[in-house]
Amino acid sequence: MFSFGGIERGRKSQIAGLTPTAEPTTKLPDKLDVLTIHSRLIAETGGSGGLRDEGRLESALAAVENRFRYEQADAVARAATYAYHRNPDARIHRRK
Repeated sequence: MFSFGGIERGRKSQIAGLTPTAEPTTKLPDKLDVLTIHSRLIAETGGSGGLRDEGRLESALAAVENRFRYEQADAVARAATYAYHRNPDARIHRRK
């Protein structure tokens, strides 16, 4: 496997001339990253600024980092973890 910008690539990357790396690099967003992006989006699209629940944001960031470090979760699993923590009250209702 080869890594380019934190994304693992297979044989096609070798053909493209990318060099192999020992480990893919992945930068997980931290609290400052999230707040900066949020501020930019508010400035560009409008809406109310601020943070409703700082603990919820920190929990989501910690959960994703935990899954990445201890479960080697891929990008899809990390995105699902963010989505879950975005709205943990949304439950799947099963018919009885």
